[in-house]
Amino acid sequence: MKLVSSAALLSVASVVLAVPTSTSSSVAAVASQIRTDQDPVYHFYIQSTPLDGAPVLGPEASSGYFNIGSTIQDSNSSLFLNIDMSATTSFKPLTLDTTALTTSWAMSGDTIVDGSMQNFVVCPISGSANYNFFLQTGDDMPSDECTDWITIHLDCLC
Repeated sequence: MKLVSSAALLSVASVVLAVPTSTSSSVAAVASQIRTDQDPVYHFYIQSTPLDGAPVLGPEASSGYFNIGSTIQDSNSSLFLNIDMSATTSFKPLTLDTTALTTSWAMSGDTIVDGSMQNFVVCPISGSANYNFFLQTGDDMPSDECTDWITIHLDCLC
């Protein structure tokens, strides 16, 4: 009977017991579009041009392209996607700013999360085909016209 050293056994155990994590803060290799997957904003994209400083969801043709890691930065305008956590409501406004204030973005598969939060609220913009969107941290809703349980994703894992 051949004896195996404890160092070799520990090495094998560490490989066998290693559990992959589902959340990563690594940067997407190239700038990517960010889209939604649920109605009423099925395959709407974060736009490259904010409306009054706030990002909006709209058609793919005018979509922005973003570098995604612990920050999310528009590759064209260099603006950063931030969450206004100082808002007193549970739906937190998103902004596009010259400074990265939110540094806790991460990926869970192709879903973009902030910490463990991935639920967004979308609201139609009056007189527009675009939607405002907010990170949802509780139960408040901006209005009856809004929809929650929306997630944002990379366009594809190509």
